[in-house]
Amino acid sequence: MLEIQGTLVKGLNVYSNEMIDFDGYDTVVLAAGNAVDDRLYFALKGRVAELHRIGDCVAPRKTDMAIVDGHRVGRAL
Repeated sequence: MLEIQGTLVKGLNVYSNEMIDFDGYDTVVLAAGNAVDDRLYFALKGRVAELHRIGDCVAPRKTDMAIVDGHRVGRAL
């Protein structure tokens, strides 16, 4: 997202470098900033036979890295 003008959201296609307009939206939710959230891991640690940490439980990451982590753990299981 580059800009919000009323109900119009202007974005950029990162692959083609073309501007994209999304119109008719009354609400925009921004997902910004990352933080580690390992509370569930530590709450379960020692209580379950096998426990693995992936994604934002390890470090602030983007979705693609969480998918890679999940794939790695899934294959190990």
